[in-house]
Amino acid sequence: MDTNIEKEKHKIIFDRLILAKQIYYHGVQHSVQVGPFNKMIAILNYHNAVEIVLRNILLKYEIRTEKQLNIEFENMISEIDNYSQFKSTKKKIPNRQELRDLNQLRNWIQHKAVEPESSTMDYWKIFTRQLLVLFYKEYFDEGFDSITCIKLIGNLRLQKLILKAEEKLGQKDNTACANYSKLAFEYGVNSLDTFLPTKNYNPFFDGLARTVTTRSGLEKHIENAITKTNLRINEVQNFSVVISTGIDLIDYKKFIDLSPNILLDRGEPQFYNKDFNDDETKWIFHFVVDSLIKWEYIGLKPSVPKWAVADCDKYLLKN
Repeated sequence: MDTNIEKEKHKIIFDRLILAKQIYYHGVQHSVQVGPFNKMIAILNYHNAVEIVLRNILLKYEIRTEKQLNIEFENMISEIDNYSQFKSTKKKIPNRQELRDLNQLRNWIQHKAVEPESSTMDYWKIFTRQLLVLFYKEYFDEGFDSITCIKLIGNLRLQKLILKAEEKLGQKDNTACANYSKLAFEYGVNSLDTFLPTKNYNPFFDGLARTVTTRSGLEKHIENAITKTNLRINEVQNFSVVISTGIDLIDYKKFIDLSPNILLDRGEPQFYNKDFNDDETKWIFHFVVDSLIKWEYIGLKPSVPKWAVADCDKYLLKN
């Protein structure tokens, strides 16, 4: 096979493994949220993650070509098990009955909007993860935990911040993980300023601020009020940019509520921390990674703004 074609095929397979992992974690996020639709979305995500990996096995071992991957769930499993290389070594897809049950549950949800039993949600979360761990190892020689979508983040400084956050997550240092994650997000958001038509400049308020400073009396109070108003306008502009990129409003509000407060305009970033449990820290981390990758995919190319590069480098070196 041509080297370039082989490389492209390998990239497609690797990207799908990353995608399946991300979809699984989206399911996990929905599984802990309240309401029947979140439970439905969680199960659909678990099934989708498994289905992507099964199709990936067909593609990797050339059991089927890309154009032949539109095949029923049960048939995929049978074709994989009947592949000569796997039959000769007696390698089989495990938990066939549980996979049938998951597929049936997915069909009930998709076609009849059946709400999954709350008591089964942890079971399907654990079952899907265990299955994905096995698939990644046995069929792709990849570790489910070690394979990462972080390399899809184009800016190296943002990538380093996220890798640090991931490292701290593994060490259960929730505060440090949340700090690195929030810093990467804030730098990314600030780099999106280039997509604002006025880019943090409001001629009316800036002109008014200059006018009142030439007068006596209450000019200082008025100037402070104008400055705060202008700052609020800038915050609203940034909020509008974030939401317009497809970030879910409820998720964004949750991120703001959960994540540490941060000050970026006095040298190195200063954090005003909150208390984070393990689940909240994981959620913050995955929300930031998902957001940065989403911005990459739609061409916004998030980065560390030029004015923050030196401070970012210092923070990475010190921590």
